Parts: sequence; C-alpha cells; structure tokens
Amino acid sequence: METQVRLDGQSLDVPSKIQTLESLLEHLMQNNLLNDREIIEVKVDNETFSESFAHEAMLIDLKEISSVDVITESKEALALATLEQFPYFIYTIRTGFRTAANLLRDYNTQQTGQEILASSADSLNHFITHFSLLLQNIKNGKSSDLTEAFNNLTIGLAELLDEILVSQQAEDPMLLADLIEYEIVPILERVGIEVERVLN
Repeated sequence: METQVRLDGQSLDVPSKIQTLESLLEHLMQNNLLNDREIIEVKVDNETFSESFAHEAMLIDLKEISSVDVITESKEALALATLEQFPYFIYTIRTGFRTAANLLRDYNTQQTGQEILASSADSLNHFITHFSLLLQNIKNGKSSDLTEAFNNLTIGLAELLDEILVSQQAEDPMLLADLIEYEIVPILERVGIEVERVLN
C-alpha cells in the first residue's frame, strides 16, 4: 500500500528509505521542509496521532497505513498566541510574591513565606526563559516593544540581586519582604502593563 503523505494539505514525496512515522517526522524536521514552522498535529488515516509512550511513532509502519497528514503552524503565530497568556502568567507570579511578602512579616508564617517565595522565584525564572525564547520568534512590529519590556524586567531584577542576597545572609525576613513588595512586585506590575499595551 502506498502511503499518501500531506504537509499542510499539499502532497509530499518522501524517499523510499523512510518506512516509519517517526522517520518521516524526522525527515521533515531535519531537511528544513517545515520552513520555520512547528508541527501541531499529525493525523494517521484521518485520526489524530498522539504517542502513548516515547518513540511509539517508530512502531507505525507506513506500509500499513493509507495516509499521513502533518499540520503545522508558524513559530511566530504560536509565539503570539502564547503572548496572549503573558498577562495572566505575570499576574499569578506577582500574586505569589506579594503573598510571600505578607507571610514573611509574621514570625509564625515565615517558613511558609520562604516556601512560596522559592516557588514564585522558580516560576519567574521559567517565565523569563520562556519570554526570551518567544522574542526569537516574533518578527513583527511588536518585537521592539517586547524586547524593551524584557530588558526592563531582567535589568530591574539584576539590580536587586545584591540586596536580596544581603537580606538572606542577614536572615532578615522583614527586609526581604520590603524588597519583594516595594521592588519586585512593582517591576512585575510595570512589565505586565507594558505587555498589555503591546497586546492592545
């Protein structure tokens, strides 16, 4: 049986050496056939394929199926869709820091405050990494404004690093709480406003 392979609806000829679904997908990615796009869905015989375990696609023999449809989306479109969620991410992280600051000011809840602070800092770190990757894929007029927002975030936090370390070394939760509430939270508020301005 000859398998029909379609990339975004267009028929695609593939080398005869490609015999499994996994090798087909690798072929598309390694030979620049995606043109700066990401695979968002794969259909096998008109049914969406989703791996139940790693490398399950290697077990799908192309000779045993009639069609494979590979559906893609531009990286920029995916980045812009993710950007729509940024105000919510920033709000959630900001709320975590503000909660941590309040808990750090009470001796009985300082341990919980430290835990929420650590979790919020981890979330912020992931957000910054995600933000950086997103900037690489946005090429329209929003890019410069988003880059400015990103720089304001990272530079602002970097300038606070020494003060945060001093407060932790001194085991001064009150100072740490002040730094969070009056320095970190406002930075996040400003970045949130800048991102929303770009979106609107």
